[in-house]
Amino acid sequence: HHDVTAFGYLITCAAADAGSNYVIEYASGILAVSKATLTVVADDASRIYHQPNPTFTGTLAGVVFDDVITPSFATALGNSTQAGDYVGAIKATVSGSSLSNYDVVAIDGTLTVNQMPTVLVITSSGTQLGGSVTAKASLTEKLTGAIIPGQTVTFTAGGVSAAGTTNPASAALNLGLGQYQLTAGYGGNRNYVASSSAAQTLSVYGLSSGGSFVIGDGSAAVGSAVTFWGSQWSSANALSGGPAQSSFKGFASSVTTPANGSSWTTGPGNSANPPATVPAYVAVIVTSAVTKSGSAITGNAVHVVIVKTDAGYTASPGHAGTGKVVATIS
Repeated sequence: HHDVTAFGYLITCAAADAGSNYVIEYASGILAVSKATLTVVADDASRIYHQPNPTFTGTLAGVVFDDVITPSFATALGNSTQAGDYVGAIKATVSGSSLSNYDVVAIDGTLTVNQMPTVLVITSSGTQLGGSVTAKASLTEKLTGAIIPGQTVTFTAGGVSAAGTTNPASAALNLGLGQYQLTAGYGGNRNYVASSSAAQTLSVYGLSSGGSFVIGDGSAAVGSAVTFWGSQWSSANALSGGPAQSSFKGFASSVTTPANGSSWTTGPGNSANPPATVPAYVAVIVTSAVTKSGSAITGNAVHVVIVKTDAGYTASPGHAGTGKVVATIS
């Protein structure tokens, strides 16, 4: 009968009629009901570092008849557990009122914690004044956006490398004037996947001595060829605020550090005392209007751009200063 529990049961003999020629001796027996084998197996599982555990699964075999036995699969490992393979971390257990009838075999599973993907983004400005340039980058978890502190990021531009620690990572790069492809790299660790940033075009510029050169806002798009100095400045530069003064040759002597939203004044021709040389990459004011009152010439600054200068400039208006707009500062 299947309702009996695992135990030993006495088997007795009933009275028998053997006739007058026999004496019957009765000997009782034992019926042994052994425990059934119940096997519960936890499936292996995986997740990513700093992510919640998945729902664990497994199998249960050996339940007899209609006994109600429930398997459970769980782990004590939380989402801060470091990446790695944890054999036996997923515990297999069972519960039910009939467990005394079973020999339980529990096989635990392996939890694999994989590395978290990372995102590395350069956050420093793509236009910086020459000398010691500051490169910055942020490092975050790809799936959560959380900042990852205390990690080393290496910046490289123009064959120069320097490292900083998150977050954000910051490092100084000694670069000459010019344009560079700035990249950042993170080597990863036990818990985090290595990553690289997208390249940033970094434009390193200088300032002209004694003032700032000017171009018209109609000629200032990145990639445009420009004339920032010379006797033909007024005809070479388009201004949205109207025609430029012909006496203005392109140098504003009142502004040594050009800034968007500022104004400037200067004198006509080379009386503004333009510098003898210009940087190879120079900050230039973008103006929308140039006016004259007496001998004073004034204008505004609607943008500041970087111009890669051509050879041939001199302080004489007869030797034009030309170049190409390569980046916008502000």
